[in-house]
Parts: sequence; structure tokens; C-alpha cells
Amino acid sequence: MKSDLLHNNYILFAMASCLFLLVNNCQRQKEKVVQNDVSEAINKVEGTVTKVEDPITKANWENHPKIKAIQKIIEEVEAGMTNESLKTSTRNYECETHGEERIIAKDMLGTVRKYKNEGGSEDSRIYQEYYYDKTGKLRFVYIDGGAFDGTTIERQIYYDYDENQKIIVRIWEVSYTTGMGYFGLGMDLIDDPTKAFEAELPSCNERVE
Repeated sequence: MKSDLLHNNYILFAMASCLFLLVNNCQRQKEKVVQNDVSEAINKVEGTVTKVEDPITKANWENHPKIKAIQKIIEEVEAGMTNESLKTSTRNYECETHGEERIIAKDMLGTVRKYKNEGGSEDSRIYQEYYYDKTGKLRFVYIDGGAFDGTTIERQIYYDYDENQKIIVRIWEVSYTTGMGYFGLGMDLIDDPTKAFEAELPSCNERVE
């Protein structure tokens, strides 16, 4: 009787030991799977980090370092316009068939940081903003326009320069167009905003306020 009891206790102990080992092994396997899932997730996130030398694509342009740097320039300029640390000048023209307003903003060193040109006629309108970095180089252009036939355009153009900082390069553009299109909604690349601001409009009267 005693031997049977010891035998039964041994069996129960053995079963309990096996169950413990099984549960412990399952727990380790579960932890391993979780760890692998976390590692895989981390690798996926790290794989989406865009570096400055990476090409700009539709998938990464909003988070690309070069685009982010230009957006920061825009924010700095707009902040300067708001707090009036940038000095602004305005010119308004009234012409027989159209009107035009120009605004230029310069920092304390006289470097142009923003140039805005807005004009319209009976059949079309165009609004253009040009943003420049601290060295006066064009970095971003925003265009919004429309025409009598229902055509509308919106363009956001980002610029950088070659390794010698001399040749301007268009690195990305976002554009939206509706309607059939209208030839009058073009764009001039203004890399000399002071010259553009000071240029006279023939047969137009400048309105002095």
C-alpha cells in the first residue's frame, strides 16, 4: 500500500514537472515571438526614416529632410512678417485691363526673404509667393490662379542648389489643376525680386497710399 502511494506521488510529481516545463517553454516561446515582432516593427520604422541623400518621391516627400528644411524657411519668413522683424514695402498698379500688387519683405541686412505678386483682369487672376533663404536664394514658390473658363491651378515648387550653390535646381513640385487650362496662368522664375519689385509697368498708374 505504501509503495503504491509513493508510486502515485511520483507519477503526480512527474506530471507536474512536465506541465511546468511545458508551460515554461511556452512562455519562453511566446516571449521570443513578441520580441521578434517588436524587433520587426522597429526595423520597419527605422527603414522608413528618410535621409537627406535619399531621392525625393511621392511616398517620402512630406517627410524628406530637404523639404522639411524649406518648410522651416517658410515658417521663419512668415513669423518675421507677423512680428514685423522683416521690413515690407508695397506697390499697387492700376492698368486699363488689369491690376497688380507687389509686396517685398527684407531682413535687417537688406536680404529679400519674400516677394509676393498678385494680379487680375476680367478673364483671369494669379497669386504668387516667392520665399528666399537667409542668403537670398530662392527656395519655394507658391502659385494660385484661376480663369473665366473655370480653370484653377495651384503649384508648390521646392528649390535647392547644386554643390557649388550657384545653379538652381527644382527638387519637387506639387500641382493641382482643374478645368481645361488657360495659357495666361503662367509663371516667371523670379530670382531677382528687387528688380521685379522696382520694375515699372508701362501704361499703368501706380497708386500711392
